[in-house]
Parts: sequence; structure tokens; C-alpha cells
Amino acid sequence: MEKLAQLLLLMDTMTKAEKRYFRLWGNLQKGKKEYLYLYNQLENCETAEDAGKAFCRKYGKKSIEASARYLYNQLIDCLVYFNKDSQVQNSIFQLIMQASLLYERRFVEEAFRTLSKAKQLATNFEQDILLMLIRRMEIIYITETGVGELTEKELASKHTKLNECLKYTRSTNLHISLYATLKFRLHYLHEIRSGKQKELMNDLVLSELGLVSNNYYQGFESMKLHLLFQAS
Repeated sequence: MEKLAQLLLLMDTMTKAEKRYFRLWGNLQKGKKEYLYLYNQLENCETAEDAGKAFCRKYGKKSIEASARYLYNQLIDCLVYFNKDSQVQNSIFQLIMQASLLYERRFVEEAFRTLSKAKQLATNFEQDILLMLIRRMEIIYITETGVGELTEKELASKHTKLNECLKYTRSTNLHISLYATLKFRLHYLHEIRSGKQKELMNDLVLSELGLVSNNYYQGFESMKLHLLFQAS
């Protein structure tokens, strides 16, 4: 019944539009649909236990575990697909995949134009890891197809921007590491009592201040982590 309770909690978070979309999603599928019956019972019964009993009466106890797992996976897949346009990472991933597909089919100019759109979107929303991937793909494509009208100076500029992206990603990762360490110590130490504990905390604070003062890449994410660290 634990999985049923988990499903019930997940369904409670769904909007009316998401529930309507899931029903359409299920109706389009072929084959047995015990999981849809389980979904209906969870939606209509007061408790997960009542829904489980109703399902077992119709399909038997052996089917409920498999149906619950399948329903959970279908709900997650459906919600991800339904909300894909609201997640900027998904939009960037889609452009990257489109560029890769176009390049494989020798639509080189179209691939570069699509990568350029992905790069602009990743830059605007500070998706540094995806931006690093896009810049690397761009250089690989240039290397494989020939530089064409590109000058060596322009190619060097692309390498420089890729290295800058790597540095920014490294800086952000260091911020995340320091903030996570601080939260861990505050949670488990509760109070700083011993000299050794004070020394460790001071070292952490100094490391964070040093990172901020030597960081030339003051993006939103790194500034947010710095302020969260200082507030903690």
C-alpha cells in the first residue's frame, strides 16, 4: 500500500489540466489498461487502502504491484511531457537534438543556425553546462566541416569562450560545494563549541570570501549561492 499512498500524493499535486491530459494520454494507448482503473479508484476513493481493495476485487492481488509501478511511471512521463515547454532546459535540449540531427543529415548551415538559437537561450538563462556543450559541439562541427570563411582569430575566440564557460562552471560548482558543506555542518553540529569546530567554520568562510573576491564571472547563480552562504 506504500506505493498507492505515494501515487495518491502525486495525484494530489496535479492540476485539472494535467489530469485531463493524462486521461487523453491513457486513451491513446493500446492493450490492457488496469493502471487506468487503478488511477480512477485512487481518484474516487477516500483512501489508498480503499482504492487497493477495489482494484484487487477486480484484478486480483497479484496485479496491483505491477499496475501501481506502471501507473507511477506513466504519470511521471506524462507530467514531464505536459510541462516540457515551461522548462527552459527542455527547450535548449530540443534545439541541441535538432542541431545534431540536421548535422548528421548534412544540413550543416541549418545545424549551425539551430545551435546559435540554443546558445542564445542558454546564455540568457545562464545554463552554463548546456552552453559549454553547445560551444563544444560548434567547434567540433567547424573542425569536421572545415573553417570556411572563419579566420583563425575567430576560431581562437570560440576556444576562449569555451574555456571561459568551463571556468564559470567550475566557479559555480565550488560555490555549490562550499554552501552544501556549510549547510551540512550547521545541521549536524548545531552549535559551534570547540576550538577545532570554530577553526573549521572560519576556514570555510574564508574559502568562500576568497572565491568571491577572485571570481571574475559574477553571474546570477554564483551571486545567489554567495548570498545564501552569507545568510546561513
